[in-house]
Amino acid sequence: MAVSWKKWSSSFLSLVLFVGLLLSMELNPVSASSADLPVTSLVVSYKDAVLNGYGVQKLTDPQDNDTIYDGDGYISFFFNEDPSSSQPVGTATFKLNTAEAGLFKLTLGYYIPEGYGSKDTGIEVNGSGVGSITLDAPPAGKVTNEKMVSKIMLNAGANEITFNRGWGYYGIEYVKIESALPPVASDKMEAEDGVMTGDVIIDTAGTGYSGTGYASFKSSGSLTLTYNAATSGLYDLAIGYSSPNGDKKTQLAINGQTSEISLPASANYTEVSGGKALLNAGSNTIQFNPGWGWYNIDYIKVSATGAREQHNVENKLVNPNATVETKALMSYLVEHYGKTIISGQQTLEDAQWIKEQTGKYPAIFSTDMMDYSPSRVEHGTASTEVDKAIQWGKEGGIVAFVWHWNAPKGLYDIPGKEWWSGFYTDATSFNVQYALEHPESEDYQLLLRDIDAIAVQLKRLQDAHIPVLWRPLHEAEGGWFWWGAKGPEPTKQLYRLMYDRLTSYHHLNNLIWVWNSESPDWYPGDDVVDIVSVDIYNQAGNYGPNIAKYDSLVNLVQDKKLVALPENGPIPDPEQLQAYSAHWLYFNTWTGDFIRNGQYNSIDHIQKVFNSDYVITRDELPRNLYTSFKFEAEKGTLTGLHVSAENSGYSGDGYVTGFDNEGDNLVVPLNVPVSGTYQLSLRYKAQGDKTNPVLLNGGKLADYVFSNSQSWTDGVVGEYELEAGSHTLTVGKSWGWIDVDYAELNYIAPVPLKATISYSQTVPTNKDVIATLATNKPVTIENNGGSNQYTFHKNGEFIFTFVDEDGNSGTATATVSNIDKTAPSLTVSASTTVLTIPNHALVPIELKLNAEDTGSRVAGIKLISVTSNESDNGLGDGDKPDDIQNANIGTADTSIQLRAERSGKGSGRVYTMIYEASDYAGNRTKAAVNVNVPHSAKK
Repeated sequence: MAVSWKKWSSSFLSLVLFVGLLLSMELNPVSASSADLPVTSLVVSYKDAVLNGYGVQKLTDPQDNDTIYDGDGYISFFFNEDPSSSQPVGTATFKLNTAEAGLFKLTLGYYIPEGYGSKDTGIEVNGSGVGSITLDAPPAGKVTNEKMVSKIMLNAGANEITFNRGWGYYGIEYVKIESALPPVASDKMEAEDGVMTGDVIIDTAGTGYSGTGYASFKSSGSLTLTYNAATSGLYDLAIGYSSPNGDKKTQLAINGQTSEISLPASANYTEVSGGKALLNAGSNTIQFNPGWGWYNIDYIKVSATGAREQHNVENKLVNPNATVETKALMSYLVEHYGKTIISGQQTLEDAQWIKEQTGKYPAIFSTDMMDYSPSRVEHGTASTEVDKAIQWGKEGGIVAFVWHWNAPKGLYDIPGKEWWSGFYTDATSFNVQYALEHPESEDYQLLLRDIDAIAVQLKRLQDAHIPVLWRPLHEAEGGWFWWGAKGPEPTKQLYRLMYDRLTSYHHLNNLIWVWNSESPDWYPGDDVVDIVSVDIYNQAGNYGPNIAKYDSLVNLVQDKKLVALPENGPIPDPEQLQAYSAHWLYFNTWTGDFIRNGQYNSIDHIQKVFNSDYVITRDELPRNLYTSFKFEAEKGTLTGLHVSAENSGYSGDGYVTGFDNEGDNLVVPLNVPVSGTYQLSLRYKAQGDKTNPVLLNGGKLADYVFSNSQSWTDGVVGEYELEAGSHTLTVGKSWGWIDVDYAELNYIAPVPLKATISYSQTVPTNKDVIATLATNKPVTIENNGGSNQYTFHKNGEFIFTFVDEDGNSGTATATVSNIDKTAPSLTVSASTTVLTIPNHALVPIELKLNAEDTGSRVAGIKLISVTSNESDNGLGDGDKPDDIQNANIGTADTSIQLRAERSGKGSGRVYTMIYEASDYAGNRTKAAVNVNVPHSAKK
């Protein structure tokens, strides 16, 4: 909060009267001559306004040296306030009459010279504030503009719209009001009022048609009608027609989307459904093309389906790694958005004061990281705000933080611009644009230093399992804080830098990111924003719903994000919030006078707010706020069942009832946010004890007894370990007649961090073995160079150390004992090694083998060769062939026959037998033995 600015801006006025039943209405111009001529809009010129107070005047000349303005004139608010004046600050009042009371759109025509920027004005309607209204700077090259600024409630008869100076230095040319009626229940458009082409003509032959005629179709042409829908949504279509020439089909195109409609044969005019169509707010084109042709179209009816308005907010955080507590809180916020408003208060001391006044604590305690800023710590500040927030979270409340970020350097620290005001632009020379454009600079590094310092405090909250509504760089577009002083681009860049630094570098996953601006130019992007918000300080006692600002934020994010009011002066009236459908997610009243002085918020108003059924206080938050995930039964797949809203007290949009026929079942999709152990329960009613099967992902969990209960009962089915992702819960029919409101998963504990190690080889090997670590959660490995693979060159062990994203540490030991790179030993001996008598006879030889291996053990021995150094035949007189016999190569053969023979011309024969031994690791070794036949031996 910019304290001095907010006190100044609190002179702005708030939003409107409580809305009753919206009636159809007509507008009458002010002049009596046209009082009986109702119209749907009215423009009142500046010339007809009534001025009061000093400074304000009616002018026709442009301001200063402006050469662009060419309008007829304007009410000038181009003046400074004079606190010493005895007169009130100037105002301008436009008077107008309306035929009936109701809700209207207020549009302003205004004048702002080039270079003056956007301005804010304050508006009262019949004495009640309409809040702070922003007048955007006109487009380039223009100094005038028109803008629909708010919806207002007007009385039947005389009304007054009064403009206060606000920021000043702008002019008002005219005001325009238009009906803001909701869509009528049904609209009927006569075919003869449409645009016809080709063979399609208006005909009046026959009787029974509606209106003054009908459209007669032949084989070509078309009929086009235009329907002006007040709001976008789903509509039912009904077609009046006759088809005297048998069954026909027509082609119906809605805004270019064509469908085929059957027209059963009928000589008389009748009605058939045209199905449903999704229409845009404003103009929609409905066109009939001939299709089969030769039929008549009488009319088409368009009626709203009556479905309750739904927001398009997805229950999903921008940080996919958010903690289970943060996801549970987001689930709760989305569940209650549009149905209630959550109460909040800045500072614990003021939250305690509210408890003393009302008996209830606000649901949200919001506080500030300001005194943790390094440039404040350097001046001796200390803070216990994080300690308070942790305690508040443990007591079941919701925690929010803003950060008045004292500039990292360049504090002027002079009277009026002291060091402790260093978050203001005018109290520091720090240039955020320069810092971001020069990442090598000291300034950039100081940005990181400061963010890192706040990360330490946010980590304390994460370690305590407390999620945070985190709203950094608030009110940037005002320019009064240094982070917004250089325009939108540096601010958005700094926001994204902070998001990346806190989530990716510091692994802070307990943050729900709240952006604080309604301007599209300042929006940093859907991928880094969970909630959009704006701070509003209305005039004291103005409890309007601030519908203009709310609608602006909804439009900014196309209704796909939650919309909140994280700072306010007067608290919006709960009844007005509901009447205007201003679905603020939460309010959070600023500290001090804004809550305590009885002027911004009277004691009666505070008590009314905190005792309203529409307002959530801390005692109304669920006990399992940070662990509960609800899944509405009516959003499941129903077989033989139906959704009912007959009995009260249900959650969501209804409950599922039935289960009285064979085959009836309810399938509820469960989106499990994180892997863990959950308690599964069902909220139900039962007429007598009923036993029905409950299945998870098709497997039966239990035949669950739904005990007799005439009120909603939470029944625990059991505790189950579930993986993150999609699951299905099925409730089947057995005894029947139960009502199911929702299924609930209550998170109990995370899945323990588990690690497994696999090996490239698990059998004996003479190669290196690679051990690979796998975990059931993402982890950071703290040794081994961050790798999850370790290579063993020899037997031994290695201990992996790692930590998961929640800070849980673990170790896993890889052990390898199957590496054997040493070959076995082998010896071979023969029963005889010399054949002394070369008598050409075959001599049996027995071989003895001995192999040993101390590693993987001997796997086998085999004879790989038996050779002679002489030819087998042709060596002389008496030589015989086949000198080597019974030698089974490739086996462990130890019995062979060798011929006692040698060449007479040689030096003797040598037989060589070679064996090979192998171990289970694949190592091999060879050994040989020789048997000699000497040359000198005699026969």
